[in-house]
Amino acid sequence: MQILLHLGFPKTASSSLQFNVFENLEKNKKIKFFTWRKKNKNEPLKFRPSSRLFLKKKILKKYLDFSKKKLNVLSDESFTIPKKIRTFNFGKKIINPNLFPKIIRNQIQKKFNKEDIKFKVLMVVRNQSDLIFSQYIEEYNLKEFKNIDILFKKKKIDCNNFRIYKFYKYYQNICAVFKKENVKVLFY
Repeated sequence: MQILLHLGFPKTASSSLQFNVFENLEKNKKIKFFTWRKKNKNEPLKFRPSSRLFLKKKILKKYLDFSKKKLNVLSDESFTIPKKIRTFNFGKKIINPNLFPKIIRNQIQKKFNKEDIKFKVLMVVRNQSDLIFSQYIEEYNLKEFKNIDILFKKKKIDCNNFRIYKFYKYYQNICAVFKKENVKVLFY
């Protein structure tokens, strides 16, 4: 069984990959593609694969309905979302996303107990200052237009829990879990 894990990062053209590249490959019967809100644009956040992990739960079965004959692609840029953002959604007792690669691998291996599974990992990165600026704009718009304040408490920007953006450390982490030769990094 072949599995490609697209672990993000947010703000690195993930939606373009998901809904142009991966979805078209699936329509042409080349891959099996799994992502949040693929079939239901109103699917609750708590069903998202990354949200399940933040909440210390298993990824839903519908996201792990893998094929033995095709490449399976599990894509969720929020596997690498800053903890700060999901703390806002789910509270402080959530799992650090740096632990997700090992949790994902273990959940898949447990589900497919005796299968020979070949993992590949895709990590897309972006110039950190551009990525952080894009994230800042998104958070600013939430504050301005929806009155959701994740970063700007007391007129001071709170940048705690953004350690996931230490790309090299995260890269080392996924290489330790999946082996370096199975990890590909693309630059957006």
